[in-house]
Amino acid sequence: MTVPTAPAPLRPATPRPAASLILVRDGNEGLEVLLLERPAKASFAPGALVFPGGRVEPTDAALRCLCHDGARLCETDLAYRAAALRETFEECGLLLAGPSDGAAPGAADCAFAAMLRQRRLALRTDRLVPFAHWITPAALPKRFDTRFYLAPTPEGQTTRLDAREVVTAAWVRPGAVAALAEEGRAELMFATYMMLRQLARARSAAEALDAARNRPIVAVTPEIVATPDGRAYCIPEGTGYDETAVLERRFRTAARRAP
Repeated sequence: MTVPTAPAPLRPATPRPAASLILVRDGNEGLEVLLLERPAKASFAPGALVFPGGRVEPTDAALRCLCHDGARLCETDLAYRAAALRETFEECGLLLAGPSDGAAPGAADCAFAAMLRQRRLALRTDRLVPFAHWITPAALPKRFDTRFYLAPTPEGQTTRLDAREVVTAAWVRPGAVAALAEEGRAELMFATYMMLRQLARARSAAEALDAARNRPIVAVTPEIVATPDGRAYCIPEGTGYDETAVLERRFRTAARRAP
């Protein structure tokens, strides 16, 4: 029997380019990742646990002179990588950067570029490993075309949160957080839930990074469908994830409360 598809807007919103950084480290019990809690009144993903990240800004592509491997990256890839690093710094204060060779003339005219020049730093875009590519379902009013990158956690730094965008930050085991969502004790987005389950397969940061380097990146746009058990998010076969249909109540506490 064919399951009816949830009604989509007549004109789906155009996805905005966005980038996110999955920072990994080795904890006492294995691989840990950094998750940030969004404010309950946020316009997107309210109350959810998310990876650091946000929209790609026009100035991000102009940071080429302030990137270690800027010359070898195409403009689009560089803009996404730079945005992931910039947003992570702005949201939680962690900066993946190293000493630069010069004053970097011609870099973007923005506060972030000025800070890098003042500290004589260059972004370590070369340390980012592509991990996933998710596009928000067409049925939702606010959409993003997001590229996710994996990177080792910068050493000797501590989180410093932007209170407007982040409530809390925590280093967590991927599988444990996915399990909390399934128990109704954590709020996740579908893409975050699926990626956490994928990351839970790795026992260490090195293993997670190695697996990502050998993993093909497929752009995934979930479809939201109505089922007798509630809304489900469906993705095509061959995208590299172990399930193709997941009930929303598995990863969203709000869906459990819905009638």
